[in-house]
Parts: sequence; C-alpha cells; structure tokens
Amino acid sequence: MLIVLSLLLAAGQAAPAPRPPAVEHDITVIGQRLRSWTARYSVRGSRVSCRTRQSTGDREIDAIGCRAFETCIGQLGPRIDESDRADLDGSLRRRMKEAIRRDLRTCVDARRDALIADLADRRFGARAGG
Repeated sequence: MLIVLSLLLAAGQAAPAPRPPAVEHDITVIGQRLRSWTARYSVRGSRVSCRTRQSTGDREIDAIGCRAFETCIGQLGPRIDESDRADLDGSLRRRMKEAIRRDLRTCVDARRDALIADLADRRFGARAGG
C-alpha cells in the first residue's frame, strides 16, 4: 500500500520543463566566464564584504559570485558566531571552522549554479522579447 501511494505521488509531480538549447549554452558560457572572476571576501562580525578583484567584464556575471557568498554567509552566521566563542578549545574551534568552510563551499556552489541559470533565463527572455 505504501509503495502504491509513493508511486501515485511521484506520478503526480511534473518534471521541470527542459530549457531551450540557447539557454543551456548561455549557462555554460556564463559558468566559464565566472571561472576567471576572483574576489576578496571579508567577514567581521555582522559585516560582510565582497569586492571583485578580477572582473569578467560583465557586471551581472561578476555579481553572481558576491551574491552567492553573501547569501550563504548569512545562512551560516549563527554557526560562525558560535565558532568564534572565546571559551572554545582550539581543536574544537578548528573543526567547527573547517565544517563551516566545507558547508559554505557547498552552499556557494549551489547558489552560484542557481544564479547562473537565472541570469541565462533572464537574458534569453530579453532576447526572445518575453
């Protein structure tokens, strides 16, 4: 019974519409261009800073890196604050910071992918007149 219910629920979920090849191409190009982009990040308490050091030559693409970082650092803020507590053992602090760095990288990669796809979709829509 549980299997049948699971199958019925899965069948009712529509798959996302495939993107036009032009959008897929734009996603690839934007991703490639973003690889040349570099920035300097800074987190001091609640102050977050991200400044482009090496631009792609396209402000919208440059913004993707900083927006992804700023979103993810905001989500990890409570954990960062916890890892900065003065009463933590040094070994524990290092393990916490390493876990935060790992989770930040995962979050930034996923957020960057979503922002790249969003930019490609918007640009395609603008070219298509919609």
